[in-house]
Amino acid sequence: MTSTLRLRYLLAKRGPALVATFLAVGILLLAGAGAVYANPPTTEITDHTDRQTVSTEISATAMVTGNTSLYERGTTLHDQPVYLLTAAPHANITVATTLPTDVSGTAEHDAELVYTARRGGETFWQHTEPLTVTTTSSATGTVSTMTLSMPDIQEQLAAYQSEFGRAATTDVALRVSSQYTVGQYDGGSTNAYSLTFSDRWYGIETDTVSKTHSTPVTHTRTLPLDSHLPFQLPLVGGIVFVVVGIVTGVTTRRLDAVPEDELADELHHTRYGEWISTGRLPAPTTASTVRMESLEALVDVAIDSGKRVVYDPSVGRYAVLDGDVQYQYEPETGHESNGE
Repeated sequence: MTSTLRLRYLLAKRGPALVATFLAVGILLLAGAGAVYANPPTTEITDHTDRQTVSTEISATAMVTGNTSLYERGTTLHDQPVYLLTAAPHANITVATTLPTDVSGTAEHDAELVYTARRGGETFWQHTEPLTVTTTSSATGTVSTMTLSMPDIQEQLAAYQSEFGRAATTDVALRVSSQYTVGQYDGGSTNAYSLTFSDRWYGIETDTVSKTHSTPVTHTRTLPLDSHLPFQLPLVGGIVFVVVGIVTGVTTRRLDAVPEDELADELHHTRYGEWISTGRLPAPTTASTVRMESLEALVDVAIDSGKRVVYDPSVGRYAVLDGDVQYQYEPETGHESNGE
């Protein structure tokens, strides 16, 4: 009840100002939403066109030519983790670059053995030996082959290690370079594949490397407003403020018929109800009457003097009786309807 009276009193006193504020804020928010609608947000989208993928595969095979009980002579071993040195001493390396078939392209390969010496994880010496590569090309790509004598490579590696002794660790790798042209793109790669040895076997690292080329095309796209907060928030907020302003205006007009002082007295009567009792007041005399400016001021007198406020609905008057003195407040609106 008190909250409702407070709201009615606030609207009666500040209603026009509140209406103007709500409507002004609502119109500003709607204007902001309109500006966003007239100039919708955009984003830059990048599409990649003319995609062309080139892949280069390194594979290894070794034919069994030596005496062994593990394989039949003439067996070709493909991409094994290890090969026996005495059984398959020669390894055939194949480098195959696959080109797209919808555009013209060419590719070529180079290969070399790379001997290195390291100490503390840092390479301080390197020696390279070019390899003879046999290449065949077709519309789908280029294939290059080479043959490695693994015992010879192992012997050379051991010779370098003997020279360095404990000063360094030596190893050897197959380094393959691939250069190609496909459509409007040029590219290539250089990768090293380790060759490992023990006294009885060797290993060859293999892999496939792919690269995709494309042409970026950037264009502007307009974002939908239904998911754009800088448009949604002002729109919804503007509508809410305008509606609240209209409702406040209608309510304020209805309250114009009720005087502001009457609403204030009704609010104070409810707020200070615990200090007010209903009863019949004696006719006051001029000498013993103190008129208060408001019901709130009269309640303060009652609180300070430890008395109660008596409300006489027949005359619409409030009073505090303190001995021969009567402190009274009489609303200008006449008789009140509030009573206990």
